[in-house]
This record gives sequence, structure tokens and C-alpha cells, in this order.
Amino acid sequence: QPRFIVTTTEVASDLPLQEVLYFNIFFSLLWFFLEVSVLAWKQNNISYSLASKILDPTMFSIWCVMEPIRLYFGYTGNLREKVPHLTGFWVFTVLPQ
Repeated sequence: QPRFIVTTTEVASDLPLQEVLYFNIFFSLLWFFLEVSVLAWKQNNISYSLASKILDPTMFSIWCVMEPIRLYFGYTGNLREKVPHLTGFWVFTVLPQ
């Protein structure tokens, strides 16, 4: 039985992680639009503390900056097998919790 070898290195990227990252992009976009809607509605219709009025948009802004970076690190770390990017992905995933 002939065996064809295209490359001598074995691919180490993780397919389940790649699938989760792929669907997480769509989930994050949906989350973004829903959160913007909820924040706008809360600012206009609910009276709550000044600290929450400042903290909610601030945390959402931080999420808007960090989520694309986190997903980028996950994609590049997994597909290109870059351990530092995967480490950054896991740190950004676990650290906020």
C-alpha cells in the first residue's frame, strides 16, 4: 500500500477549538448589538445609580477592545501553532473572570 506524505510535520492545531472560535465570532457580534441596545434602553428607561451608569459603558468598552484581540490570539495561536498567542488567548479568556 503506497502512502503519500505531503509534509514531514504533523499539524497540531485543535479542530474543536477552531470551531468554538469560529462560532464565537458570530456570538460576539450578536452580543455586541444586544448589549448596545440594552445599554441604550437602560440609560433612557431605568433610573439607577451613577456608578452603574458609568461602570456599565466602561466595562462594555473594555470588552469591545479585548474581545477581538482575544479571538485573534486564539485563531493565530491555533492555526499557526504559536504557543505565545495561545497563551495570550487563554489569559484573556480566564483573567476577566
